[in-house]
Amino acid sequence: MNIESLEDNFSGSGLSLIKVEDFDKFDGLTMVFDGDLIDYIKAVKVLDNTVVFINICYLEEYYFSTEVELDGADNEEIDLSSTSPEIMDYKKYIGKSAHYHFLAISSRGNLEFHFQEAWWNELLDLLIEEKERIKNEYIVKFELKNKEKEKHRKSLLKKLDNLKDEQKFMQCRTQKVKLAYALEKYPELSELEPSLIKRIVAELDAHIEARMLNED
Repeated sequence: MNIESLEDNFSGSGLSLIKVEDFDKFDGLTMVFDGDLIDYIKAVKVLDNTVVFINICYLEEYYFSTEVELDGADNEEIDLSSTSPEIMDYKKYIGKSAHYHFLAISSRGNLEFHFQEAWWNELLDLLIEEKERIKNEYIVKFELKNKEKEKHRKSLLKKLDNLKDEQKFMQCRTQKVKLAYALEKYPELSELEPSLIKRIVAELDAHIEARMLNED
């Protein structure tokens, strides 16, 4: 379907088709027609209309893009046609009319009608499916990344905890020195929150002191 064939259908019934950018809200009763294009034309004739307004939606490049939210970073824009060969096939329709919105204004009420090309409906289904697939894929990657980060965090905390049994650490006279020793021995501990490291070092210091008192 294209605008020329639409004009032929309407003019053949004595109706003029006027293209507009969009429809404003009209006062009075507005109804959405339930039926096909031919039946809509017949209904408009019954309303004694000679003019029908039309708004056309065209397929544009941005319909093929989606954004994925990434942890701690800007959203990533993905071209769905690059991840799905099926969707890529529909790029040939870019610039083509996909969705039509008709409006006939009458003293008896306004009559709307929506019509979509078959390929447009097919594309919408594919886009929704592909967006969901990519979303789930990123969720899995995000969860895996979090598990790896948590595993690494636990390994750092284990290194820090093991210092309580290290003789050189025990010989450090103050918590400040113990903290400096820990960071020099394991520089990767700086990945932890400074307040957390200080708190754990203080706890280790208390543990060592309590253990020494019990040994006495």
